[in-house]
Amino acid sequence: MPFIRRCSTQRNMRIRVLASRALTGLVSNEKLPGVIVDIATELSCLENHCSGIAISHKFSSTNEAQHTPFNLIHGMLLQLCSLLDTNCRNLVDFSKDQILSDLIQLLAKCSWIGSPKWCPCPPVNTTFFRVLDHMLSLARGCRSGETIFHIRNLLLELTAECLVLDGSCVLPYYDPAVSELREQSASSYFSCFFQESNKKTGENNHLSQKNGLSDINLLAPLTLGAPCQLQEKLVCCLSDSLYEVRLATLKWLLKFLRIAESGCHGHYNSSSEMAAVQQWTDVNLQDTIMKLLSLEKNHKCTRYILRIFYSWNLQQYNQVGSETNLGTKFVGVMDSDSTLQIWGRLLSLYNIVRHAKTRGTLICCMAVCIKRLGGLLANSIFDGIEKTINERLVQLERQNQLYGCICMYNKLIELHSGSSEPVNLRNAAAESIIASGMLEQAEVIGPLFCNKMPAESRPSFSDTKEIAIMFAHQVLKMWFTCVRLLEDEDDGIRQKLALNVQKCFTPRQLLGRSGAFNVPTQVEKVLILSFEHLSSIFGHWIEYFNYLAQWVHDMEKYEKSAGDLVRRVFDKEIDNHHEEKLLICQICCLHMEKLFTSSFLAVNSTEEDSIKKNLYAWRTRFFTQLMTFGEDHMTNEDVFWIGGVGNHKDAFLLLYANLLGFYALSKCLLSEDDITSDPELVSDVVKLAKALSLFLRNPLILNLFCLVVELHERKFNLSADISILKYRTDDLLWDCFDPYFLLK
Repeated sequence: MPFIRRCSTQRNMRIRVLASRALTGLVSNEKLPGVIVDIATELSCLENHCSGIAISHKFSSTNEAQHTPFNLIHGMLLQLCSLLDTNCRNLVDFSKDQILSDLIQLLAKCSWIGSPKWCPCPPVNTTFFRVLDHMLSLARGCRSGETIFHIRNLLLELTAECLVLDGSCVLPYYDPAVSELREQSASSYFSCFFQESNKKTGENNHLSQKNGLSDINLLAPLTLGAPCQLQEKLVCCLSDSLYEVRLATLKWLLKFLRIAESGCHGHYNSSSEMAAVQQWTDVNLQDTIMKLLSLEKNHKCTRYILRIFYSWNLQQYNQVGSETNLGTKFVGVMDSDSTLQIWGRLLSLYNIVRHAKTRGTLICCMAVCIKRLGGLLANSIFDGIEKTINERLVQLERQNQLYGCICMYNKLIELHSGSSEPVNLRNAAAESIIASGMLEQAEVIGPLFCNKMPAESRPSFSDTKEIAIMFAHQVLKMWFTCVRLLEDEDDGIRQKLALNVQKCFTPRQLLGRSGAFNVPTQVEKVLILSFEHLSSIFGHWIEYFNYLAQWVHDMEKYEKSAGDLVRRVFDKEIDNHHEEKLLICQICCLHMEKLFTSSFLAVNSTEEDSIKKNLYAWRTRFFTQLMTFGEDHMTNEDVFWIGGVGNHKDAFLLLYANLLGFYALSKCLLSEDDITSDPELVSDVVKLAKALSLFLRNPLILNLFCLVVELHERKFNLSADISILKYRTDDLLWDCFDPYFLLK
C-alpha cells in the first residue's frame, strides 16, 4: 500500500490514475476509515504550505504556482475518489455516516483547493468537486441528515464561484481542462438539488426512501444566509459560451422534468428553489427551448434540447384536464399558426440533421405537433357553426394546410418503420406513433362513416367531406403502420408498443385503475384486439375493407427471382417473422368475412352493386397473383425443395396468404342467395388446380385449397373438372381443418 500511494502522487497523470484505482483492492473495510482520514489529514496539512504562494487572480500562468504540489494534491484527491466510489458504497450506514462526517470536517479546512481563485489548477479543482459529489451521493443514503447539508453547502459555494467565470474570457486560448472544470462545476452544482439514481446508488436510494430521506425530501434549507438562486443560475448556464456547461445543464433539466413526470413533483414544496424552477418551466420553458434551438450549433446540445421539448410537452399532454396549471405554455394550448411555425422549424431541422439519434428525437418532437394539428383538424370538421362563403374558404385552406402536415408526418413514420431502418429509428417511430395521438383519432373520425352517429350531431359535408375522408385514410394508414411495427424483429419495440397500443382501445374506465397495464398483454393478442377495435369503428366503411384486402395482397409481394431459393433462406435482409405475418393475414381475412354480412349490405344498400364489383375485383387480383406465381415455377424445372417447393418459407407465405384471401372473398360472394352460375367463378378454380399442383404437397396449402373446392361445389358441380384426388390421402387431409388456425 505505501508503494501504491507513492505512485498515486507521481508526475505522470496516467500513473496517478492507475495507482488510485489499484488502491481500492488493497484496503479492507476495517482499514477503510483510517486510510481515508489519513489521506484527508495529509491534504488539510497542505494549507499552510500552499497559502503563502496562493495567487488571487484567475488561472494565472505565472511562475508563482510552480512550487505548489499540484501533483501531490491531485493524487490524494484521486485516492479519495476511488475509495469513496468503490469501497464506501458497500459499508453499512453507521460506518458510512461516520466516515463522511469526519471527512467533510477535514475537507472544509482545505476548501481553497476547489476555488480557481486560490488554486490555479483546473484538474485539481475538478477532482475536488468529484470527491464532494461522491460524498453527496453517499450521504443521501445515510440516516443522519446533518452531514449532507455540510457537504452541499460547501459544494454549492465552490461550484457557484466557478460558474461565474466565463470560459471564453479566462484564457486567450482553448484549454480543455478549463472546459472540464466548468462542466463538472455545472453538473455538481445542480446535483446538489437532486441526483438521479444509478446502478451504484440504487441500493442506497432504496434505503434512504425506506428511512424517509428521499432525494426530493432533502431539498430543504441550504444555508443560513441568502438562498441560492437556482433559477437565475439555470437560465445563465443554458446560454453559457461553453457547450460543456450547456450540455450539463440540459441533462439536469431533462432529469428534473422526468422526476416531475414520474409524480414526484408534489415534493417540490419542500424546496423553495425547486418550486421556483417549476414555476419558471410552466411559463417560460417552451419559449426558452425554442430560442435555444435556433441558436444552438452543437449536435449533442441540440439533441437534449429536443428531448426536453418532447418530454415537457408529452408530460403536459398527459396532465391535461387534471393537474395542468393555469398559464402553462406548451404545444397543446397553442393556436394553429404557432404550432405550424414550430412544425416548420422541426421539419427544416430534420432535413439538415444527419445524426441518427437527433433524427429519432426529431421524429418524436414532430409527434407533439401532430397531436395538436390532428385535434385542430378534427375540431374543424365537426364545427357546426354556420359560416359565410369567405369563412368557409379560409377554413378549407387551413384544413388543407393541416392535412398536408399530417400526410407528411405519416410518410416519415412509414419510412422509418421499415425493416431496413436502424433499430433506434424504428423505436423512435413506434414511440412517435403513440405520442402523435393519431391512433385515438379513429374514435373521433370513425362515426362519420357509419350510422351510429345521430343525424343532428353529424357535421355538414358540403365543404369538409373530402377532408374528412382523407383524414380518415391517414388515421388508417397510421394504424396499419403501427401493426407493421408490432411484428418488428426487435422484441423490445414490439413489447413496448403493444403495451401502449392497448391503451388506445381499452375502455376509459379501466385507464384510471392502478396496475391496469402493469402486466403487458401478449403482442399476438394486441394484434387481434387492434383489428377488432378498427372493425368496430370503420366496419361499415368500404374503404376499410379495401385496406384489409390490400394488406393481405401485399403481405408477401411476388417478385420473379432467379430460382435460387436456398440463397433466399439465408438472406439476412428478409424479415424472418413469418408467423406474425401469417397471423395478421388470417386476422384480415377473418374480418373481411365478418364485415361482409347482411347488416353490412343493409347499411350500404344503395351501393350493393358497387360493393359486389369491388369483391369481384379483389378476388381477381388474388387469383392473378396465384396464377403468376404458379406458372413461373411450373416452367422452372431447376427448382427443387424437400417435400416440394410449397414448403419453402417464401413460397408458402405468399401462396397461403393469397389463397386465403381468394377463399375469404369467394365465401363472401357465394354466401349471397341470388348468385347464379358464373363461368368465371368455375374457371378460376379449375385454373388454380392446374397452376398450384406443384405446391399441393404442403398439407396446409392442400387443405385450404380443398376448402376452396368444397365452397364452390356447394353452388356448382366441380367434381369432374378438379383433379386433386391423388393428393387426398389420410396423412395429408385433416378433418375439420380451420384456415384460421393461428386464431384458435
